[in-house]
Amino acid sequence: MDQRMPRNVAQWTGLLVTAIIALGCDRDVFYALPIGALAGAIAGGLIALDEYRLSRRLNRLRSVGPTGVHHSGDAAKTFSG
Repeated sequence: MDQRMPRNVAQWTGLLVTAIIALGCDRDVFYALPIGALAGAIAGGLIALDEYRLSRRLNRLRSVGPTGVHHSGDAAKTFSG
């Protein structure tokens, strides 16, 4: 009978043990961890906002299309003071 631990359980166990060791060794890590997570969340939010703005701009340009700008014949005439 096969008594091996499932791979995902082993990975999560390794992550948990590493976190316990890292947080137990140094108090600075205990304070830096939430600050780093907050900085990552802010950076992810800013990137998502920028991608949203870019997608809206591209959709607006696609809706205008290459034929969206029309030139009148009067604009090409020169002024004859």
